[in-house]
Amino acid sequence: LKLSAYPQVFVKISALFRVSSDGFPFASLSDRLKQLLNTFGSSRLLWGSDFPYATEHTDYASAVQSLEQWPVWQEMAEQDRVNLVHDTAAKLYGLPELGQSKSDEL
Repeated sequence: LKLSAYPQVFVKISALFRVSSDGFPFASLSDRLKQLLNTFGSSRLLWGSDFPYATEHTDYASAVQSLEQWPVWQEMAEQDRVNLVHDTAAKLYGLPELGQSKSDEL
């Protein structure tokens, strides 16, 4: 969490099955995500599936949808959700954000 002081540091949320104390949907991690959101902000967090390893613990569709079942997901603003699953990664990789076309970047 101390690394949040450095704006170039981003956090990838992945391999939930490796760090969770419970099984799918790994809801025991909800409070950790809330702490990361409060510390880094959603614009510095990105979700990753950890494919193909996640499929050793659940099917891919369930792995993708696990966050949506967490209490913190229900509390998050829509833009925070979009950041977590798309826009933060898009910014890092120089891709258009949702709702943004290539012409918007010019």
